[in-house]
Amino acid sequence: MYNYFSYYGGKSRFVFEMRHLIPRSCNIYVEAFAGSGVLNLNSPLVFDITILNDRDYGIYLLHNLMADKKTQNELITRLTNVEYSQDAFNNALLLQGEDNKFTGLSEMEAAEAKFILLTQSFNSNQKNWAGGDTQNAYNRRLKYNLHSVKQKYSGVTVTNLDAMDLINEYKMNEKAILVLDPPYLHRVRGKGATNVYKCEMNDEQHKKLLNLINDAKCKIVLFGYFSTLYDTALDGKQWNSFVLKRVSKSCEVVQAGNQKTKVEEWVWINYPPPESAQFYIPGLREQRKSLA
Repeated sequence: MYNYFSYYGGKSRFVFEMRHLIPRSCNIYVEAFAGSGVLNLNSPLVFDITILNDRDYGIYLLHNLMADKKTQNELITRLTNVEYSQDAFNNALLLQGEDNKFTGLSEMEAAEAKFILLTQSFNSNQKNWAGGDTQNAYNRRLKYNLHSVKQKYSGVTVTNLDAMDLINEYKMNEKAILVLDPPYLHRVRGKGATNVYKCEMNDEQHKKLLNLINDAKCKIVLFGYFSTLYDTALDGKQWNSFVLKRVSKSCEVVQAGNQKTKVEEWVWINYPPPESAQFYIPGLREQRKSLA
């Protein structure tokens, strides 16, 4: 598993399923809400064009500086040697500023501060220091991960655009696949899980997204928890929705001895799923059985 940095709501638990869901006929791969970029990092496929996009300035910098051969070695050196401590975390919070723009810092300094906030916070919420780790173990993980990760950024283009603009650019390209993992609807999230991203989406923005992709000619994978809004908007003949996997809510806080709530992660796709996906993805297996 290649893992650059942790991210609230990240998709590392679905890497196996996504390997079977992405069609091999596509030569353009676009993640419009990239987050940690873990799906691209662990994809076995090679595309002619790969684009990682995120509106969060710090996330954009981490991907962009890693993708640039002129800056990736300096970045890795910096990130490998960051201090793991509450003081370092609190300082990164101050450097980020209320506007999330890291005003006055160089791109490298801002990326380092963002990395500290993501990797040293509880559930990667960038608000509360996680604690509970030692400096040696922390640095050891970084040294192994970061040098491996940089190889996966070869040929990757990183952008800092409005996701809607990027989707609109590629939605009619039949050779493209858009992997969309937007901030989930607030009403389907767990208690206390609202306003956790630097770039949130309200209901109207979700409706705009659904309207934008409904007639797309490219292939689309859209993540979310089940909602009537999504299922009603994407109910045409070309759309198929199913459970990708049933998992525990990783970001849920429970008392010692209690189990976290189980939740179904859904996806909506506008193309026939590959044959292997019908065997390896739980929701598609159930559909297959019901039709047998």
